[in-house]
Amino acid sequence: MRIVFTLAALVFVAGCGASPTPVSAPASVVAASSPPTATGGVSRSQLVAWLLQPADLPGLPQRRLFSSAELSTQATPQLALCQAPRPVAPHQLASVISETAQVGKAKVFEVLSVYADATAARAAYLQDVANTRACLSYRAQGTDFRIQDLAPVAVQGGAEALHYTLLTPAVVGGDSRTFARKGRFTLLITGYGTPAVDQPLLDFQAAVLRKALARLP
Repeated sequence: MRIVFTLAALVFVAGCGASPTPVSAPASVVAASSPPTATGGVSRSQLVAWLLQPADLPGLPQRRLFSSAELSTQATPQLALCQAPRPVAPHQLASVISETAQVGKAKVFEVLSVYADATAARAAYLQDVANTRACLSYRAQGTDFRIQDLAPVAVQGGAEALHYTLLTPAVVGGDSRTFARKGRFTLLITGYGTPAVDQPLLDFQAAVLRKALARLP
């Protein structure tokens, strides 16, 4: 269970700051998981090398890393939204939170999932897309949620990507999410706050996503 609890801790940390990040799914969805089943074929050091590096985010020097050689069948919790949890094909996980000590500045939280092949990765990605389209407006734990700015993201190299903002009355500006699939990899870039450059958060995340995709083979 080490993967599940470590990732949950990273999600919690990423939500702490000047603006709270909403809980975007029922507790049963976020908590649902399967224990690691085996060890995957990618080393932890290689997983970390595939993540965004300091040079990719020059305004966000503080980093917290996670990687595991173990396999998990848990789908990315943030992208479940209002849907019941569904296990996905076994995959390895790595993540990084990049931030600055400046209050209110954008944080970047990247989650990388590495599957055995492109077919398994695309099935997981399409499930995330289906969740999004099924949850354009919903209520969870007494809170109303609404998806806004849902649109594809232009990416190259045979990749596919989507982004949106998850809005709730309790949070100003919403919770922005950008996710993609390239080959046997899926990626999630999420965060909140004001980017160092003068542009909307979703545009900033799309630019970050392209850098993240460029790091993958």
